[in-house]
Amino acid sequence: MGRPHQSPKAEAATSLQFEAAGYAALAHGQAQPRILDDDWRGEAEVRLELIPKPGIYIYALFKTEAASGPLMHAASDPRAVSDFSIDGKHIDGFATEARFISTEPDKLLVKWCPTHDPLSAVGDNSTQIHQLNAHLFDSRFPNLDLTTGPWTLALRRCTPRSTGHKPDDSQPLPEATHTLQLRMAKDQPFSGEQATDILDAVAHFLTFVQGGRCWPVCPIGVDASGDTVWSLWSSPSYFEPNPPGWYGGDGQTPIADLFRTFMDKWSDEQWRKTLTEVVWWHESAARASRGIDIGIVLAQIAVELLAYRHCVDDRRSFSRRQFKPLSAADKYRHLLRSLHIPVAIPATARALLAARTTGWSDGPEAVTSIRNDLVHKGRELGLSVDAHYEAWSLAVHYLELTLLAMLDYKGDYRNRIDGTMEPVPWPH
Repeated sequence: MGRPHQSPKAEAATSLQFEAAGYAALAHGQAQPRILDDDWRGEAEVRLELIPKPGIYIYALFKTEAASGPLMHAASDPRAVSDFSIDGKHIDGFATEARFISTEPDKLLVKWCPTHDPLSAVGDNSTQIHQLNAHLFDSRFPNLDLTTGPWTLALRRCTPRSTGHKPDDSQPLPEATHTLQLRMAKDQPFSGEQATDILDAVAHFLTFVQGGRCWPVCPIGVDASGDTVWSLWSSPSYFEPNPPGWYGGDGQTPIADLFRTFMDKWSDEQWRKTLTEVVWWHESAARASRGIDIGIVLAQIAVELLAYRHCVDDRRSFSRRQFKPLSAADKYRHLLRSLHIPVAIPATARALLAARTTGWSDGPEAVTSIRNDLVHKGRELGLSVDAHYEAWSLAVHYLELTLLAMLDYKGDYRNRIDGTMEPVPWPH
């Protein structure tokens, strides 16, 4: 499928132009802060900054013929700046910097850090939108065309834009790697409220597939003429290189079918709550950089939630009263077996197999035993680092396969135990 048509204005609205200093200017307006007991007005620029870490910041410039008391006070104590607004829109936050510009000593520069991200910039829940554009950062997806109900999503690779990164920098910076476009069938308009909801769903879906946070950044809604009528200021929030996940990263993995089943679940209120929690736990558990012990604990929390949803709510193979007293290992085991997911400790998990002298009968028992040891006993089992790493890999592996099975996925996946691509183990 070719790239969906969009007007020149809409095309321009998808472009984030980064300066050499590592920021993109998102908007300009009039700043209206309160400094001590005085109200001030000045010029403001909203920026998406990537250095030293991603975030939305507002820079405001105030001119005074003489160094006034409030401005002098703010220059020595940024906490004097409060009640900050831009073009009449109040922005909760705090000043991280306030100083006179050395080349223009009659101007005070204030850097304001909002406490919330994203921020509503233009439009509201009732605004009518014809097309939604956004960016993804540091994603590995190929070009994708996804549909669900009336929605069409087009994901396109773009040339990463310069973000000020220099070869000698010790920390690489995020790169805008994809544009994202959302439309409704027959070019029907949709509301700002619908835009927020579909963006939330897409963000959770892409995050699960990628294995790391993948939130659409700086979404812009345009009308039929290509004029911006709705937008959010947002940032990649934080940056860690995304770890390898279950997704193969090529066009052969049937992501389109998975997207439809994910969105079918998302339309159910209880499933939406479950997916929101499980995707967050998976994203946190899958990053070894945050601690494999934490990952084991979070993965088990997520699997136990899915076990309840599957065994009690969906299949009704247990009543609530029957399910509650089961051990964590039994809950794990019932869930995995009902989904045709092997429970044996994989042959490639050699350190974990060598530690079976503790009496583990299978993978669920090994993972829950190690989790209980971490939480309640403080590593009394005395396992090796390799055994803990393999237990973490197995716990996240179980979580990924469980969610894929419950979403009726029928393609290949990357087995994180040995890194190979292989078919899912359930019948399809």
